[in-house]
Amino acid sequence: TNSMPAKHGVTFGHPLLPATILLRMLGRLAAFALLFGVFTMVLPTTLWQGRVLNSLRPAQWIGSTNRLAREKWVCENTSAEDVIKHLKAGADALDHFLLHEVSERNATDGSTLVTVFFFTKLMGWLDVLDVQVTPAGKGCEVIATSSCTGVVPAPLPLSPLFSVLFFFIPFTDVGKNIQHIRALRRFLDERGVAMDVTVLVKGFNPGRSGSESEREPLAAGKKAH
Repeated sequence: TNSMPAKHGVTFGHPLLPATILLRMLGRLAAFALLFGVFTMVLPTTLWQGRVLNSLRPAQWIGSTNRLAREKWVCENTSAEDVIKHLKAGADALDHFLLHEVSERNATDGSTLVTVFFFTKLMGWLDVLDVQVTPAGKGCEVIATSSCTGVVPAPLPLSPLFSVLFFFIPFTDVGKNIQHIRALRRFLDERGVAMDVTVLVKGFNPGRSGSESEREPLAAGKKAH
């Protein structure tokens, strides 16, 4: 009763069978995505592989601006020490990323580089935000660069190796890198850090001209206590 009459020796299955198979496949994919998201949060090697991806950054070997964003901030009335403090607090307060690691190192020219790891939700791709803070008079100058590191999500086994092997595969950051920068910038703005902003590389940001008047109203996540 589940088959349509044969015609010219061909038997047709139930008309709803392909839809049922498709729904089952979608259900399994959704379950896999959910389990993978939980797996990403608890996998102990994710951060280690993220550090390897950060040191290699194969997604930047070709130099596509679709996988990188950069802004320059001039903070005339806020010291470098205060900006660094706010940056680290902002990275810790942002709640729309899965994991992050904040590291800081001082350069020989007196500038400080704050590096923030962002592992995206669900899949765990690693984006790295490098913020170089240089004292300038009573204030400071900031170069904020956010970039993708690899085409393969960091939690997957041997993801640095596969990201190196497939570094040539084209992809975009779907606008995430500029969002990382703007989220931290808004966090600083909410804490009274006035700045002049110059967009140096806008990255992949479809539908926008890249002008500063078209800032995305992206919330900076939960507030620091």
